[in-house]
Amino acid sequence: NHSYEECLDLYEHLSKKHKQENKGAGMVRIQRTMENQWMPKLELESEALQVRITTHAEVAHAKEALQQKPTITKEEVLHARYPDPSHQKEVYQETME
Repeated sequence: NHSYEECLDLYEHLSKKHKQENKGAGMVRIQRTMENQWMPKLELESEALQVRITTHAEVAHAKEALQQKPTITKEEVLHARYPDPSHQKEVYQETME
């Protein structure tokens, strides 16, 4: 089990990571679970925006959820962020490094 602070740290880390990946140049590489490919600029930018909106919403949701439940496992946090287990594993490995 991880503390409230540790979980928020994980969310902040994911949020910052998305911001770093999605700022700057028009062509931004976004990892997809099943495929890694370059997408047209417009589709890519809208996906980057969607990721940002989702991340912020989830940080807020996590804070709310954690007030009701003081401890939560890192797996639960990752599952909330990445319901697809294969994607979850990639992120889990990244956060462990």
